[in-house]
Amino acid sequence: AEEEEEEEEKEEKAAELSDADADVSTAKALVRGLKDAAAEDEERAEKEKKEEPAPAPAPAVPVPVAVAPAASAEVDAAAPASSDSKPNSALEEALALRAAAERARLEAERMDAKLSLEKIEKLERELGSKSVTNDPGRAGDIRNQIDQLRKKLG
Repeated sequence: AEEEEEEEEKEEKAAELSDADADVSTAKALVRGLKDAAAEDEERAEKEKKEEPAPAPAPAVPVPVAVAPAASAEVDAAAPASSDSKPNSALEEALALRAAAERARLEAERMDAKLSLEKIEKLERELGSKSVTNDPGRAGDIRNQIDQLRKKLG
């Protein structure tokens, strides 16, 4: 009976380890995807920089960008201590991957804000052009787009 209980415990531990490995694999795949997307964004930004002769001036009105605090401190405090080195390394790796995902999310938010500001500047330049000043309907549409982008930024 004791041997059966020991074997059941071993099977449960093996199942827990395989679940942790699956979680780590999923997190790794997520981070790889985020890294690929970030690399594509950087390449696209470099191409756009090459195409644009000079950067646009900053808007006259500063726009606040809200950034959510990271929840990784809560995870660190809730992490159980274990004597096995493999679960600790898997847990540490999962926490590192979570931190990397958080950094990637914050970078994406920053890029979104930057692109929104650039779009606002472009629309403001278009609003000042002669073709738009002669068309009140078009000018109103551009003002609405600018207002929507400013609301999006906060």
